[in-house]
Amino acid sequence: MRNLFFLILLLAFSDAFSQVTNIEARRVKTDTAGWYGEVNTGFKIVKEVGKVFSSNSDMRIQYKTPKDLYLLLSEYNWSRASEKSFTNNFYLHLRYNRKLKRDWIRWEAFTQYQFNEITKIRLRLLNGTGPRYKLLGKELGSVYLGTLYMFEYTQELNQEKDILIKKEHRMSSYLSFSIFPNDILSVISTTYYQPRIDKWKDYRVSNIIDLRAKITKRFSISMLYKLNFDTYPAAGISRLSYSFENKIGLTF
Repeated sequence: MRNLFFLILLLAFSDAFSQVTNIEARRVKTDTAGWYGEVNTGFKIVKEVGKVFSSNSDMRIQYKTPKDLYLLLSEYNWSRASEKSFTNNFYLHLRYNRKLKRDWIRWEAFTQYQFNEITKIRLRLLNGTGPRYKLLGKELGSVYLGTLYMFEYTQELNQEKDILIKKEHRMSSYLSFSIFPNDILSVISTTYYQPRIDKWKDYRVSNIIDLRAKITKRFSISMLYKLNFDTYPAAGISRLSYSFENKIGLTF
């Protein structure tokens, strides 16, 4: 198991380095401490600038103790537009979650590196922290609210292909609903709202719906719908984008 962990971690870092990354659907619901890992692969059709056909792979590694949660995520996508161009995008996300004295509140901190060629994001670095509230926690479902501060450093290309550097302070609030009707099925819907603190009309909204079904103890299939809206995207990029994904996952 230890060798498998380091192999997957090495692959995640060796790939070539979405504007809003939804984390809630990637958390693992488990009552036991220790390691958990998962690798997924699949394909999707995306509507951003035009229609894009792509394949994708992602992995998540989680370590849990009675009070702490460490979560490492990465995703790599290869895409070809309908008529031209290849597209590469990648993100690497590390998140820490600490349970406080009261069971309904936790403190989170995260950092993220990402790159998205099709949306002209050459580099985006995120760092954030803030509280996470458990509004409902039942065996069949849960509701969480997060209200985090985030600092964002971005290098994006304008229409002349010059690099523009942006340094922005944002809120990163989210509301997540999870439903677990049985041990096989799960449905998770998360909505993010990320406004600039000094310019509230500059905001992003993101929603993801993740429907997952276990085939065996180790294998699962999932369908995801993602929707992103950005009031101030890079020059020439649509404010609205969406994607449908189908994936097959391996748990270790």
